[in-house]
Amino acid sequence: MGLFASEYLHASYPHLPTRVLKAAVSAHVGPLTCASVAQEMGATPLLRWHRQPSTPMSPPLLHSDALASIPRALTALVYQERSLSTARKFAHSFFLARHVDLRTMLKFRDPKRALMETVAKFGRERPKSRLLKETGRFSNSPIFVVGIYSGADKLGEGFGSSLKMAEYRAAEDSLHRLYLTRTPPDLLQLPSSTFDLQGSIYKSGPVADYTPGILGEAEILYASSGRSGIIAPKRPSIEVLAGRKADV
Repeated sequence: MGLFASEYLHASYPHLPTRVLKAAVSAHVGPLTCASVAQEMGATPLLRWHRQPSTPMSPPLLHSDALASIPRALTALVYQERSLSTARKFAHSFFLARHVDLRTMLKFRDPKRALMETVAKFGRERPKSRLLKETGRFSNSPIFVVGIYSGADKLGEGFGSSLKMAEYRAAEDSLHRLYLTRTPPDLLQLPSSTFDLQGSIYKSGPVADYTPGILGEAEILYASSGRSGIIAPKRPSIEVLAGRKADV
């Protein structure tokens, strides 16, 4: 199921950062989700399992772990008795058809800096913040609406009780619109669709038609490799160290 979820999410959201993709896969087919699906199937009263304590080599086997193994076993059974495509349809129907809010998984330490470097990577104009609307500036509950533009293109919009908060949310909204750009369903191509409809995937068969999707841009690591704005002291060179030893 991890294969089905990984290829589906990566093809649907090509710009999704790696850590968010891993979290999304766990949210769709992780242990908690599998246990929840097993309960919805009505498998709880049919479950027979033996509680096992933890050992130095393995964690304890809990009731939720036993429930989570049921959908996985059913997926393997469908693949063994039917085909890979049928198992993929089974996983899509029970797991990948669920709505998972990916916006909550996208966290940015400094969204303004991340947006600036992302826009520069795409070769666009430097983003600028513009105050779009405001009300109650001199009251105890002001509201500001800020938009971020790159040239004439509006990247995102945010609101807040202060200009700084509104600008922060606007930068977050701009990054969400980029990373959560979704491929239309009619253009979605899954790598596992190249396997035969019947039989084992380990046996050679006719080559199926496959048009790979366009790879998304790599994520911006704005807090690494000297991009965080923190200047670290340089290490002395070999010549400098040799000179220090000579002086001693």
